[in-house]
Amino acid sequence: MARPTKRRCVERVPCPGLFGPLGVPERDLEKVMLPLAEVEALRLLHMEGFSQAEAGRRLGVSASTVSRMAARAHRAVTEALILGRAVCVEGGQVADTGSSRRPDPAANTVTKERA
Repeated sequence: MARPTKRRCVERVPCPGLFGPLGVPERDLEKVMLPLAEVEALRLLHMEGFSQAEAGRRLGVSASTVSRMAARAHRAVTEALILGRAVCVEGGQVADTGSSRRPDPAANTVTKERA
């Protein structure tokens, strides 16, 4: 019997939605699911520059789990880009940390925010 999935602590909730090729109606797109926790793992690793160990502490999981989450997220994004599929960001086992906020869609800059 598999262990139950731990809830991941997500600090910054991304704008949920569907991201796909321009000009293709949503109904015609195959979708690749990307859970919120995997998006948070990518954000912590690539935008914030944290190590897997630090990202794991922030998500409430081990560094090896962060590595697996990032690998799944990379595969999903790569599949969408190469095969012309849509990425659907939603769901997963996440816990509200109380500091969750959506990024400003009008902002085009990436900032480092380390607590």
